[in-house]
Formats: sequence, C-alpha cells, structure tokens
Amino acid sequence: MNNNEKCLYGIGLGPGDPELITLKAYHLLQECEVLFYPDGARALSILQGILSEEKLLQKKLMEVHISMVKDSINIESEYSGLVDIISAQLDTNKMTAYLTIGDPTIYSSFTPIQKLLHDRGYKTKIINGIPSFLAVAAACDQTLVYHSESLIINPVSDPTDNNFVLSEESSTSNNSTCIYMKQGKEIPSLLSKLSKEAKKNPLNIFGATNCCLEGEILYRSLEELQKEKPDNYFTTIISKNV
Repeated sequence: MNNNEKCLYGIGLGPGDPELITLKAYHLLQECEVLFYPDGARALSILQGILSEEKLLQKKLMEVHISMVKDSINIESEYSGLVDIISAQLDTNKMTAYLTIGDPTIYSSFTPIQKLLHDRGYKTKIINGIPSFLAVAAACDQTLVYHSESLIINPVSDPTDNNFVLSEESSTSNNSTCIYMKQGKEIPSLLSKLSKEAKKNPLNIFGATNCCLEGEILYRSLEELQKEKPDNYFTTIISKNV
C-alpha cells in the first residue's frame, strides 16, 4: 500500500447512547485495529457501550489530548504532534480511526487533523454520527424545522464580543430555529439575551446537559433553564420561533 492509499477514518460515535450509532460506524469500529479518541472519559465510555470488552482488548486504544480553547497558544503544535502519531500508525498499514462524540463534520477536532493529514498526502474518510442537537430535540420531543423554516447553529464562546450572535434572524423571521452549542460559563449571558428576545417575539426554548450521557438533564422551557443555571460545556440550548 502506498502513502496515498493510507486512510484515517473519522468516526462519529453519536451523542452518547450506544444504540444511537450508525451500522456503518459500528462495523468499522469492529474492523479498525487502532482507535484514537479524545481524553476525558466520554468518548471511551461510549465506545465501551458499543464494543464488547473482548473486542476492545484486541485493539490499540490511544487517548489524545487536544485543547478545546480556540486561541490556545499550543493548539497548532498539539495538532501537529498528534498527526505525527496518527501518521505513524497509518504507516504500519493498520486500519486506524479517530473517534468523535456526535459527528466529525460539526465543530469537531477531526477537522484540523483531516487538513494536516491531507497536506501530508494521506487520505481520510468521514463516517457520520448523530449530532447532539438532534438528540436533544428528540429527548425533549420537539421537531427542529418544517417546510421553509430555517435552522441556525451558533457556537457561543463569548457573548460580550463582536462575534456573539443571538441570531438576528430570530428577531426578523417567524420561521427560524436557533441552536446554541459549547457555551459553558457564558450560558447565563445567553439566557439573559434569550429572555429579552422572548419578550418581543414568542419563543419555544428548550435544551439539555449531557444528553444521552450519564447525568443527563433536560430543560423543557426557558424557566427551567433559568432555574437550573447550567454552565456545562456539554449543554445545548434550542430556541424556536412560535
């Protein structure tokens, strides 16, 4: 096998429930000999729910650390170093995958890995997973969009900066659904802005923390969110125009 034929699979594990994984992802997990996964126990715990202990013992499991802060000083060197390790495994001709929670195409650490591998002449192949916001909608028994309605995804990192978007569409359109992901400590500011928006336009607001994972908490209204005051990175909030 030449260098151009070596391929890293980016496999989405879904939101956390071991049953919410595609058959394609399941079969590839069975076949792959080397599995890279982000540190923190979440991806590994999902994987342990999908594969048997016997099957896991047959694989080389490699935990990796990547900073989740976008402007981390060391993030470029972290990814470059990680790709050195991944490419070394690919050079052994072993079937290798990088695992992500949710889907590899949505705010995933797989994205920079994919680019760096392509720059080095390696191939990648994405195996989709169910993203967290779909699981949140289902858990709250809500649909997201219908007919001509718009779906807007907002990763909120800092509501005080100029990049913060409460979705201007929500104040000008009666047919939009806004998803807010990866907010963490900025959630109180987001809820304050949503509360002000709801006074001008009727909104159906719901969400979840750790959806499909241990410690799952569902919020079926803005009032529940304001009462619980979640500040977890794995909290997703969804706002729909009524």
